[in-house]
Amino acid sequence: MPNVDVDNRGRVVQIEPNRIGIVDTGHSSGYQQLVIFDYDSNTKSFNIVGTLNYEEYFTHPEKYGIPVRKNDANKKEIVSNR
Repeated sequence: MPNVDVDNRGRVVQIEPNRIGIVDTGHSSGYQQLVIFDYDSNTKSFNIVGTLNYEEYFTHPEKYGIPVRKNDANKKEIVSNR
C-alpha cells in the first residue's frame, strides 16, 4: 500500500475522466511518485489504485524505452532501447 500522506503542493493531474494522479514530491514519503486514484460515482469518493515512481522515468529513461540524447564532442544522437 503506498504512502498517501503526500506533499503535492497542489499538483493534481487528470489522467482520464474518472482517474487522477496526485504528484508526491517525496518530502513526506521519501519517494517521488504519482499516486493514482479512481473516482467512484456511487460513493462519491476517490479510491487509490496504485503509484508510479516517476523519479525512475527521469533518472533512467532508457529502461522504459524513452529515447535519450547522448552528447558527444562532435555529434548528437538519440539512443533508444526499442
